[in-house]
Amino acid sequence: MGIQDFNKEFEKFFNELVQRVQNKQVEYARNGDPFHNFNMVASARKEQPETALLGMAMKHIISMFDMIDDIEQGYYPNSKMADEKLGDIIVYMCLLRTMIHSKNNPVELPF
Repeated sequence: MGIQDFNKEFEKFFNELVQRVQNKQVEYARNGDPFHNFNMVASARKEQPETALLGMAMKHIISMFDMIDDIEQGYYPNSKMADEKLGDIIVYMCLLRTMIHSKNNPVELPF
């Protein structure tokens, strides 16, 4: 794969992720809160929303570990399945980034 093909594939994948986030907002955002589900889980479990988000993301991360184990054994997942799991992980990490930035903490860590 050349640089141009790489860039096209990269851009296509991220455009699909933007569409996925917009579609899922209809299902998961409530009362103008894009983090509604994470806040509800956090409240039920008496933890921070960021912790709830990471817990939900872990199922996708574990699935990727399983896929890598399969690859090491010579079994390759289909591209659609891999894209789905990788996309979910990327979306969760982008949500975490946005959640952290939305806090407006009065004291920011120096790193």
